[in-house]
Amino acid sequence: MALINRMRLRADGYIEVYSRFDDRFISLVKGIDNTRWDRNLRAWLVPMFGLEDMLTWDILNDKERDAIKMMIDKILSTDIDINVPALNNGFKYYPYQVEALKFISKLPNSILSLDMGLGKTLISLAHAYNLLNSDKVDKVLIYCPATLKWNWAGEIDKFFGNRMSYVVIDGHFNKRKELWNEDTDIYITNYDLLIRNDYEVMEMITKDYKVLIIADEVTRIKNWKAKRTVNMKKLRPFYRLGLTGLPLENHLSELYNIVDWLGMSRSMFGYYSQFRQKYMITDEYGNVVEYINLSDINRKIKYVMYRKKKEDVLPDLPGKIINNYYIELTESELADYHFIEDMLNSVLAKIDEFGIKKVYNEVLAWMTLSRMFCDYPELIRMSDSESANKIKPYVRTTKHTKLSELMNLLNNELEDRKVVIFTQFSRMADVIYDMIKDRHVYLLSGKVKNRQDVIDTFNNDDSNAIFISTDAGAYGVNLQSASYMINYDLPFNPAVLEQRIARLHRIGQKEVVNVVNMIVKHEELVEKRVEEILGNKYKMIQEVIE
Repeated sequence: MALINRMRLRADGYIEVYSRFDDRFISLVKGIDNTRWDRNLRAWLVPMFGLEDMLTWDILNDKERDAIKMMIDKILSTDIDINVPALNNGFKYYPYQVEALKFISKLPNSILSLDMGLGKTLISLAHAYNLLNSDKVDKVLIYCPATLKWNWAGEIDKFFGNRMSYVVIDGHFNKRKELWNEDTDIYITNYDLLIRNDYEVMEMITKDYKVLIIADEVTRIKNWKAKRTVNMKKLRPFYRLGLTGLPLENHLSELYNIVDWLGMSRSMFGYYSQFRQKYMITDEYGNVVEYINLSDINRKIKYVMYRKKKEDVLPDLPGKIINNYYIELTESELADYHFIEDMLNSVLAKIDEFGIKKVYNEVLAWMTLSRMFCDYPELIRMSDSESANKIKPYVRTTKHTKLSELMNLLNNELEDRKVVIFTQFSRMADVIYDMIKDRHVYLLSGKVKNRQDVIDTFNNDDSNAIFISTDAGAYGVNLQSASYMINYDLPFNPAVLEQRIARLHRIGQKEVVNVVNMIVKHEELVEKRVEEILGNKYKMIQEVIE
């Protein structure tokens, strides 16, 4: 006689096991961590992470054992049929991206953990597209750092065009209220709005509609005491997807908190007190002195997290991957910038009257100041140029969003990587160096005398070292010991950009080169103009020469 009648997988990571009463079965099922009896369902709630334990029971017949194996395959296997939505402009998926899409399509709640540059945004947008078009959800809420909102918008435009509508929630509250009221598929917002008046609207959306929440850089809600984390957990979407390079940054408790947001902490780990007891050794004051049983966490997390590192997918990848990392300035930065912009526009207006040759140096001076401001407003105050002296009284902001985002990249997604950073400005290189000099950092600029010694030492450094260089200092430099490169600012000349990339992407490079272009995302800003100028020049070169 069969012990197990049927099983059903739930969103919280439990499997409802309907079974006849048998003393031996009951004693065995109670031995699986965090299993419990549900009186209302009259079923055992067995964590899906305990299914492998059930396979060892000798009281099961072959049919029951096959049913459990099928359930495990259903959860872990990516050999399933799903819709893989077509992408615009001839873009194609890599095989691992299709595999990741299949994985996250099987469970209502999951984590997508990919190294930077491997396509977390693309995969999650394909997932959102499938859910919207199959009527499994009505709306998608994307939470991300404020500086990445326009990056998400750009990716939707690039890959899906008008097949998915979106609104970027931005501006003062009255403007945001209007944006929340727009009828759209996707709302792109930032974590900070979870603790503002917007939260009431978010609650209403998740109550009135079937919603998918995508949490980009999900470690932003790792602190369970933070109000935005508390509010995020109160929202009740139908589906949750967390995106991260690494779901664990400093403490094991961070992983528990992310799994808790998924709604699976009880089934995976039990209560937090049980989690601490099983996986941490603490001293008399409650401080963690050692982590234990980590292989057990690894075994469990694979059920809900798709994880790939760059080295795992090298055969799928091209020689280099280029990603634009868009950054949004704060209101105080924009207010100061508008004065610089006005001065630049007044100079540009002279071109029609006097010609570009007459005003070229003046235009170049103001465009350089604009770019310096985008990099780090303090650079204006450091400059002694005549143009800089004119605007110093108007540069009041204390914010430096772009530099903060660079630090975020280096301290999180690229913390364990060897990285090369390029900037046009030697003073900017000095500022970055001072910010991260507690790590293995090498600085190369035109004024450095022992160039080759600096280069050789960096290339022979096996740690997660960082190499900072100006364009003047990088001529003829070989840096193929690193595979990650950040263009903190973009040169006007596309040939210079190619020369930068060629420092890493050259004979002797054994890995895929990941290039990150940090671009301030505002149509009126010079950084955006530089991106467009480079894009147009590349197109011209391709059409004329290639």
